Amino acid sequence: MKTFKCALLLVLAVAATVVAQVAMAQGAITVRGVQSDAGAVTNNCSDVNALATYGMDGDLGGCWYTDTFEVKRETPSGSVIAFGTEHFIGCLNGTTCGSFKTTFTFTGKYAGLTEIHGRCHHPIIAGSGTDGFAGVSGVIEFKDIPTGYDATGIRGEYTYRNREALMWLNREGKPKRYFFFINDRLWKMYDEIALSDGGALGKSYIDAVNTMNAKVGAQGRIQGADAAKGI
Repeated sequence: MKTFKCALLLVLAVAATVVAQVAMAQGAITVRGVQSDAGAVTNNCSDVNALATYGMDGDLGGCWYTDTFEVKRETPSGSVIAFGTEHFIGCLNGTTCGSFKTTFTFTGKYAGLTEIHGRCHHPIIAGSGTDGFAGVSGVIEFKDIPTGYDATGIRGEYTYRNREALMWLNREGKPKRYFFFINDRLWKMYDEIALSDGGALGKSYIDAVNTMNAKVGAQGRIQGADAAKGI
């Protein structure tokens, strides 16, 4: 079954001089953020009537719901056009909170079940804003990246187009650990360690590199594949 998502990377421009714009009482505001499946869990998003649920993180924080979705055209070459409606419940910069509704047009290109690229055009429905979003208007443009992980620190670790799968585990008092599988077999693990003053690896990337080099007694380096060494 082909999965359609309106966006995983959100670039919402809020200015009268650009294509994507949102006007609010305090004037034009530019915001950026990320929309993801995982965010729906961390943001405690739930709507039993929604067709799909996503979390929003960034300048817009909260929950994004797909209410209706209809494929208008799907060609043998993989091009897709779809329409529908969605709504957002949450806050702008953590202070202006409420909800608004949008219509959307999705256009994308698929190779079988794999999305190659996609984007969504979301005009905000006039009069749909509530509370802090009362009077909001404009257009929101979404651009897809294949997964929300492409907007995180593991972007270079997770390739997902070669039968790779990923799961993660939050461990109390310990770094978040990611497990990577290819063809259903575990092949590497990745720990996410926060950098901070007094932290295990220091407060910066350079501090972390120097600390790791000291622990293993060698400088980090890139090695080519060598079957004889198992790498």
